[in-house]
Amino acid sequence: MSATFAASLVTSPAIGAYLSSMYGDGLVVALATAVAVIDVLFIIAAVPESLSETRHPEAHHLQLSQISCDKADPFGVCL
Repeated sequence: MSATFAASLVTSPAIGAYLSSMYGDGLVVALATAVAVIDVLFIIAAVPESLSETRHPEAHHLQLSQISCDKADPFGVCL
């Protein structure tokens, strides 16, 4: 897994630069956008929910209005 991640960090800029020089920046932006959209669709369609039913926020009837900024902000910069 980490080898694939490292390889993508090395090869992606080189592939992007090559495609940009051959076909222009528009293709690189369009290709990156398409890959991002496909990734999001794959996550929505194929990745199962990781929280169990008992740990799911709806199971505890937790409303977003019950979460204060002081509890959610680890740096204490709430206005």
